[in-house]
Amino acid sequence: MFEDPMVDKEVNIRTKISKIYNKRYPEDFRSESEYDDYLEKIEELVWATMDGEEWARQETIEYERANQMIIRTNTAKAAKEMEILNQRIVDESARVEEVRKRLAVVDSEIERKRKAKESELIQKIETNGDISEVLLAKTNIQNTVESELMKEEVIMHHQEAQEIENYIYKEKESNNFGPQVPREFNEYFSAIRSPAARQLAGGFTIELGLSRALNDAFSCLGWKSSLNAST
Repeated sequence: MFEDPMVDKEVNIRTKISKIYNKRYPEDFRSESEYDDYLEKIEELVWATMDGEEWARQETIEYERANQMIIRTNTAKAAKEMEILNQRIVDESARVEEVRKRLAVVDSEIERKRKAKESELIQKIETNGDISEVLLAKTNIQNTVESELMKEEVIMHHQEAQEIENYIYKEKESNNFGPQVPREFNEYFSAIRSPAARQLAGGFTIELGLSRALNDAFSCLGWKSSLNAST
């Protein structure tokens, strides 16, 4: 439960809709653009359902009725993946616990050896041994203990590093066969409804909505047919 009841309501609605609109990328889509449109549609349904709009409820019911097979299939896939993930978590927890126990054993054994060495040094002192040699030996014991413990920790915690390719953003270039949308369009803001606070929280800015509207309006204004008569 959240302190804000509206957030709690949104989470419940989003959970219910995501169980119905559960198509997966890339297997259920022909292109990334089609997947983006699908996600945008889900957002529209979430906010419309939040506002109690009847068309959203009706559309969700019709979609669920028409896509029962793919909904069940993807629900089963998600459940299987969650089962595998949970098993991995259990296995990793067991591995970490095993490493912890092994380190405890190693630490205990090293401590036993250290005490045995110190006991030998005490006997040398009691038998009038050279005190400087005893102090040097004690220092060497401590350094050896720390070195052996660190060596064991490195061995048991070592994991092969996986090389991951960093994401590099590349702006998508496309020809809309019309005038280009201006970079600066503050003077156009009065022509579009300002987004609500919840839309801004979801990343939908007024610039994004206006650029889409202008791009749609300008699209194909300069298009010319290049079809040639067949011979």
